[in-house]
Amino acid sequence: MRRNAGFTLLELVLVLVLLGALSAIFAAHFPKLNFTFESEFMESESRLREAVVYARNQQLLYQDGETTLTIDTNSATCWHGSTTRTFTWSDADVMSLEPPGEVHFADFGRRCSGSECGRVKIDLASKDRSKTLSLTIYESGYIGRTRPEEEGHEN
Repeated sequence: MRRNAGFTLLELVLVLVLLGALSAIFAAHFPKLNFTFESEFMESESRLREAVVYARNQQLLYQDGETTLTIDTNSATCWHGSTTRTFTWSDADVMSLEPPGEVHFADFGRRCSGSECGRVKIDLASKDRSKTLSLTIYESGYIGRTRPEEEGHEN
């Protein structure tokens, strides 16, 4: 009785041909993928998200309604009582913040309470102002990306 101990040469060749075909298809589409837009705002978007999550977590930890997030051109500062933490970035500038002012977090980590609820929109622009990105802080305190084409912006 013969025991099979591995793959045949034909099976190995078929697998290599399939992998080659898949890599050729991916390589043909690779130049069409736009990684520059994603990477251009990676630091600023990441730091803004980190600041919002930090502010939410501070509010969830203490639940006293005293957490405030101030967003400037190249930084976001979280204030809670005597504790201050600043998040900075250098790959983009905050062009606008609507509504202007500070972002407050209510008890249980929500960004607002009662009639003052509304979305906070943050527009970022690359240093050379050639690209823009819009982020939104929702009522729940989470931050999401808004695509420029949804707002009529052109890149």
